[in-house]
Amino acid sequence: MSNTKLSKSRFPNSKFLIRFIIVLVTLYVGIAIGFASLIPYKYSRNHQNFLLTSTTVLLQPAMEIFADGKVTHFYDYKELPASEIPNIQGADVIPNSPQIRVFNNDYKSLLINAAADIGLTRSAAIIEPVNSQGNWSLAFCQTTKGTTELNCQVSKIKYSGQVKILVDVQSRIWGITENNNWIQLKIVEYIDRSERKDILFI
Repeated sequence: MSNTKLSKSRFPNSKFLIRFIIVLVTLYVGIAIGFASLIPYKYSRNHQNFLLTSTTVLLQPAMEIFADGKVTHFYDYKELPASEIPNIQGADVIPNSPQIRVFNNDYKSLLINAAADIGLTRSAAIIEPVNSQGNWSLAFCQTTKGTTELNCQVSKIKYSGQVKILVDVQSRIWGITENNNWIQLKIVEYIDRSERKDILFI
């Protein structure tokens, strides 16, 4: 009988803690949804995946605090065979600091790239289409660190107008319209990632 009383008294506030955690989670989800609704840019994800969309929404408050409001993640890009890139001039993005990001398919690379996303990489660039209106996606090719192998990817997200990108790897970039037409992009200016909060940060 005494053992039962002791076990009950050892966690006297367990119900309160559970309720407190539920309240915190509910508040965080509400804040996350609020952040998502306050982003003043129209962009759409091509993947209609509820889990990934929910993950993006839940991550956004942390991204606002630790990553200067960046809205994209590794799952927002897919590999692009270099052979599919047409003969159209791409814009060269030149970093002004040593490369941090890597493109190996392992957990170490994910951690390194996450560190770059949340602040290790400070340089950014504002880019926009040269002669195109409407929504477009970003396509790019970069050389894998330590090799001569090209890593080409295309965004699953469509944007409009100017966007801000991280710059820590020498890259060549293009745009792809909603009609799958490849377009030229231009670099408007290089800035620190914390600047120009009015530009969508991808």
